Amino acid sequence: MIIDDKMQSKIRSVLRDIVSRVPGIEASAVISRDGLSTAAILGDHVDADQLSAMCAALLGLSDTTANELQLGRLKQVLLHGKDGLLLLVHIGKTHVLAVSAAPKINLGLCLIESKKSAKVLSLMFTP
Repeated sequence: MIIDDKMQSKIRSVLRDIVSRVPGIEASAVISRDGLSTAAILGDHVDADQLSAMCAALLGLSDTTANELQLGRLKQVLLHGKDGLLLLVHIGKTHVLAVSAAPKINLGLCLIESKKSAKVLSLMFTP
């Protein structure tokens, strides 16, 4: 799928919205399953291409693990560290929403709003 400037602008709008709507979310990005950055709202210290590649690798390993353990189709990945968290939520079959948040975020709110944003984004990727 080719992402033109108009679609990229719409995606960025959704990304900006989740960052402003949920206290504690610091960055968001849409990444293709093969590791390419589609659109991102990131801090200055984060390289979008490097983040995309790492998230794709994490998703690949997570998919393999979910299959091995017969957990069914992977829905999301949560990486929770001492200084924050990374949440990856599938957007259809080709893309993923990555959300980075502060350590004291309301995790339930983060999960709910990330799923809502992923649903909105999935409509943009549906032909």
